[in-house]
Amino acid sequence: YIYRVLNKVAISYAQDDLEEAFKDIRVCQHLSPSLRTAHTRIADNLAAANILRHIDDSDMAVCKLRYHVNMSTIAMAIFSIPLLVAVVSEAGADVILESILPAALDAALIVNSFFYSAAGLFILMPYLMILAVYFWKHKVHKPVGKS
Repeated sequence: YIYRVLNKVAISYAQDDLEEAFKDIRVCQHLSPSLRTAHTRIADNLAAANILRHIDDSDMAVCKLRYHVNMSTIAMAIFSIPLLVAVVSEAGADVILESILPAALDAALIVNSFFYSAAGLFILMPYLMILAVYFWKHKVHKPVGKS
């Protein structure tokens, strides 16, 4: 988000699209050390300082948004089941990690093998769909910052 905000502010500054907000009170210009430094005499001629001087409170709010990367449901299930069993019995968790988990992964490979022998390269379709959804969500359809 920080890159997108700085890019938007820089493009708006370069195209003179920014309205004169220096008259408004912008708290971020007083609280952020980097934004305070951009107002010093030493930084007057720096291009980065010119961009930082135009950041307002809404831009700072967008910068502070966390990009949530949640653990996938499958990965969480794989790791939570042995953890829950380990609460009851350590030996049970060892059994799950050493026998059941590899067996489940082998079963997935066998299912893929049968699917490949029956349908050929159509086995790639589910994986390509997952990749397409990922690229659509993270590369093509990006979240929008401040309008």
